[in-house]
Amino acid sequence: MPVGHMSASDTANRISKIASPLAPGQETCLHECVIRRILAIVGSAIFLVLAPGFVAGMVPWWISHWRVEAALLGLPTLRFLGGVLLALGAVGILDSFGRFAIQGIGTPAPVFPTRHLVITGLYRYVRNPIYVAVVSTILGQGLIFGNVRLLEYGGLVWLFFHLSVLIYEEPTLTASFGSEYAAFCAGVPRWIPRLAPWAAHPDV
Repeated sequence: MPVGHMSASDTANRISKIASPLAPGQETCLHECVIRRILAIVGSAIFLVLAPGFVAGMVPWWISHWRVEAALLGLPTLRFLGGVLLALGAVGILDSFGRFAIQGIGTPAPVFPTRHLVITGLYRYVRNPIYVAVVSTILGQGLIFGNVRLLEYGGLVWLFFHLSVLIYEEPTLTASFGSEYAAFCAGVPRWIPRLAPWAAHPDV
């Protein structure tokens, strides 16, 4: 074949490479990553409604019917504190779920775990921000509505979370992420937030 002339098949191949610069394997990997990220976002949204939505929303409504009673200890300022806890809890839940889906490419649900250990955002201050946020939301409602039973329920929810973390979550994450998770545990407390963010992994 004379130099400078190409067959129809060569021309088609060149056009195909220009239109799609990725190799077939790379295209497949890219498609899988996009699909998994979409599934992570959808799955996290569903789990957000089913888990925190039920534990911190539906059950408190069943207990209190969201009726405002007399301020606890006769201190109206406790209602303000409750509002702060409720707001912080709601923001913490949404932020953490978003990080699971976008950064971890997974969900908090064991059936669709993250591919990467999430150690940014609120995770730089406390190891279990979703659990802390859920309990904060429940306790906030208890203070706003002046309902002791909600406060007791919040304590029971925290106890359940604590046992779940000790018995299942920490052993599972240790097996999945090894030394990375061990370093995270060494630098970030389980329940009481740090005053300064953990500096080993800067936020992104």
